[in-house]
Amino acid sequence: GSVLHNHFDRHQTHLATASIQLYQELDDDGGWPLEVIDEDGGCYEIYLQPGQLVLYEGARLKHGRPMALQGDAFAQVLAYFAPTSW
Repeated sequence: GSVLHNHFDRHQTHLATASIQLYQELDDDGGWPLEVIDEDGGCYEIYLQPGQLVLYEGARLKHGRPMALQGDAFAQVLAYFAPTSW
Protein backbone atom coordinates (compact mmCIF):
# COMPACT_ATOMS: atom_id res chain seq x y z
CA GLY A 1 0.00 0.00 0.00
CA SER A 2 0.86 3.65 -0.27
CA VAL A 3 2.93 5.48 2.35
CA LEU A 4 3.86 9.11 2.98
CA HIS A 5 7.11 9.40 4.90
CA ASN A 6 7.19 11.78 7.86
CA HIS A 7 8.35 15.25 6.85
CA PHE A 8 8.10 18.98 7.54
CA ASP A 9 6.27 21.27 5.12
CA ARG A 10 7.86 24.38 3.60
CA HIS A 11 7.41 27.28 6.01
CA GLN A 12 7.30 29.84 3.17
CA THR A 13 4.00 28.48 1.82
CA HIS A 14 2.75 25.67 4.09
CA LEU A 15 2.83 27.06 7.62
CA ALA A 16 -0.58 25.65 8.50
CA THR A 17 -2.39 22.73 6.88
CA ALA A 18 -6.05 21.69 6.68
CA SER A 19 -6.52 18.03 5.79
CA ILE A 20 -10.10 17.18 4.78
CA GLN A 21 -11.10 13.52 4.46
CA LEU A 22 -13.42 12.98 1.46
CA TYR A 23 -13.68 9.23 0.87
CA GLN A 24 -12.12 5.96 1.91
CA GLU A 25 -12.43 2.26 1.20
CA LEU A 26 -10.46 0.55 3.96
CA ASP A 27 -10.02 -3.03 5.10
CA ASP A 28 -12.10 -4.01 8.14
CA ASP A 29 -9.13 -3.67 10.47
CA GLY A 30 -7.42 -1.05 8.33
CA GLY A 31 -7.03 2.67 8.36
CA TRP A 32 -4.49 5.20 7.29
CA PRO A 33 -3.86 7.59 10.15
CA LEU A 34 -2.09 10.89 9.89
CA GLU A 35 0.90 10.69 12.23
CA VAL A 36 1.93 13.96 13.89
CA ILE A 37 5.04 14.23 16.07
CA ASP A 38 5.17 17.12 18.51
CA GLU A 39 8.26 19.08 19.51
CA ASP A 40 8.84 16.81 22.53
CA GLY A 41 8.78 13.65 20.41
CA GLY A 42 5.23 12.63 21.30
CA CYS A 43 3.60 10.75 18.45
CA TYR A 44 -0.13 11.06 17.72
CA GLU A 45 -2.20 9.06 15.22
CA ILE A 46 -5.22 10.88 13.82
CA TYR A 47 -7.94 8.80 12.17
CA LEU A 48 -10.42 10.87 10.15
CA GLN A 49 -13.77 9.83 8.73
CA PRO A 50 -15.20 11.31 5.51
CA GLY A 51 -16.39 14.86 6.18
CA GLN A 52 -13.93 15.46 9.03
CA LEU A 53 -10.86 17.70 8.95
CA VAL A 54 -7.79 18.34 11.03
CA LEU A 55 -5.72 21.52 11.25
CA TYR A 56 -2.02 21.38 12.14
CA GLU A 57 1.19 23.36 11.77
CA GLY A 58 2.87 21.31 9.06
CA ALA A 59 5.99 23.47 8.92
CA ARG A 60 6.59 23.08 12.67
CA LEU A 61 5.39 19.52 13.36
CA LYS A 62 6.79 16.48 11.59
CA HIS A 63 3.96 14.50 10.02
CA GLY A 64 3.08 11.87 7.45
CA ARG A 65 1.35 8.54 6.85
CA PRO A 66 4.28 6.13 7.30
CA MET A 67 2.15 3.01 7.72
CA ALA A 68 0.96 1.30 4.54
CA LEU A 69 -2.61 2.02 3.44
CA GLN A 70 -4.81 -0.96 4.28
CA GLY A 71 -7.56 -0.66 1.69
CA ASP A 72 -8.46 0.17 -1.90
CA ALA A 73 -9.19 3.92 -1.98
CA PHE A 74 -8.41 7.07 -0.02
CA ALA A 75 -9.28 10.64 -1.05
CA GLN A 76 -8.54 13.88 0.78
CA VAL A 77 -8.06 17.57 0.08
CA LEU A 78 -5.13 19.47 1.55
CA ALA A 79 -5.17 23.25 1.89
CA TYR A 80 -2.03 25.14 2.92
CA PHE A 81 -1.82 28.56 4.54
CA ALA A 82 0.88 31.11 5.33
CA PRO A 83 0.45 34.72 6.44
CA THR A 84 1.58 37.23 3.82
CA SER A 85 3.70 39.03 6.42
CA TRP A 86 5.33 35.86 7.79
